Amino acid sequence: MNDRVAPPEGGPKEDPVAAALLSKLLAQSFGKIAGQTEAQQIGLMAVTAMMVCSPHAAQIDEKKMAAVIYAMTGAKPEAQPLVKAVAAYVASLVAFAKKLPEAMAAMEAAEKDKAKAG
Repeated sequence: MNDRVAPPEGGPKEDPVAAALLSKLLAQSFGKIAGQTEAQQIGLMAVTAMMVCSPHAAQIDEKKMAAVIYAMTGAKPEAQPLVKAVAAYVASLVAFAKKLPEAMAAMEAAEKDKAKAG
């Protein structure tokens, strides 16, 4: 005796209204995700720029910052990837803050060149 149930002939029926509704819902969901991702990127970039511009950003001790993040995560071993990622991010902020005077000089020179040309 065969205990398997045979699938219905012709497979599942397609419902064009349901397919259109599902397509619309997926498009809306993806649109919201994209919007959130863009908003998050804008927010992160804004916060990063403000941090880099703070007066003492170039003096931040990356190891001390990592220790703070480690303590904030409860010193849990599973938080190590997060601690490392935040420490790397802070290290890049500090490095950028140290290069900020050069970046400002380059921007000002470009603006002067543009003003002369236009």
